Amino acid sequence: MPDAIPSPTADLDPLDVGAFRLEATLEIQALLRELQAQRSALTLSTPEGDSCKATLVEVDPRRGVIDLDSSASHERLRTLLASAEVQAQAFLDNIRLQFDVEGLVLVQGSAGPMLQANLPRPLYRFQRRQAYRVQPTGSAYPFAKFEHHDPAVGLLRLRVLDVSIGGLALLLPPQLQAQEPGTLIEQVRLELDRDTRLETSLRLQHVSSLQVPAEGLQLGCAFVQLPPLALRDLQRFIDQTQKRRRLLQRKL
Repeated sequence: MPDAIPSPTADLDPLDVGAFRLEATLEIQALLRELQAQRSALTLSTPEGDSCKATLVEVDPRRGVIDLDSSASHERLRTLLASAEVQAQAFLDNIRLQFDVEGLVLVQGSAGPMLQANLPRPLYRFQRRQAYRVQPTGSAYPFAKFEHHDPAVGLLRLRVLDVSIGGLALLLPPQLQAQEPGTLIEQVRLELDRDTRLETSLRLQHVSSLQVPAEGLQLGCAFVQLPPLALRDLQRFIDQTQKRRRLLQRKL
């Protein structure tokens, strides 16, 4: 089957689709196991318009297959199996995952008939425009460093209030005046944690007051042409922050 790359739609960030393509086997398996653990619904669909829901019940790297359970009728499953192209789509923490389903067959499992397919490669992970924004769990990181437009002020080191794949919010100290929305901030060094640093440009989107005005202003910024490797590091940071926050919530 040819490698089908889905066309970007209105709910996707206008970034190169190739930046969302995952090839690393262990990374793909980790995402599939997350789908399995959360029992997330997968939608299997064909170019002819046929579709059904399924859940991922087994990821077996040794055999190189995944097992899917579906409550669809045998007639619907036969129609799906007859198609030359089948694609799977699911959502994991508001991120859309999509992959081609290769080698799809109907097998007899211990609990009855189920679908089996090859482990997907590649897998696409698309970030939605209304993406989940994570708030950092620590106080030391992350922060952004860049030169202020006034040379007398010099280098700024601003705390990151929250971050998503499309942008971030910065805390501007009360003694400084914000620039106009639309301003391009170049040569920004974003330090997400002790080991992850990105070089990027930011576009100031909006300026808003905090609940306590004396604390400063919130600068809403969008990333400008974030390189693919930096995008990958940013996605990994967001995933790890989400996982840490879920663990903290479970302990409460």
